[in-house]
Amino acid sequence: MFLISKDKDTILLVKIVPNSKKNYLTILNDRLKINITAPPIDNRANIFLIDYISKNLNIKKNLIQIVQGKKSKLKSLLIKDLSRDDINQKILEVINAQS
Repeated sequence: MFLISKDKDTILLVKIVPNSKKNYLTILNDRLKINITAPPIDNRANIFLIDYISKNLNIKKNLIQIVQGKKSKLKSLLIKDLSRDDINQKILEVINAQS
């Protein structure tokens, strides 16, 4: 599963694909795949990733933090004060809206 509960917070395991033609989410077995249009240069992809998650999942930016993989396509994001179930529901809503 790509969501791990940690006290009252949640770890979101993601695989990002920078330089994509469009932004969208896909569920893989063990990660949430996030295609983003931003390039992986000068931290732009990481900044865009947090903006994208914040906007699409309706989570304040200051509650999202990259805790592992800042220079990798495989990342672990800490999302503070939100349960695994709440985040999962938000992700499913976004994926269903993309279709």
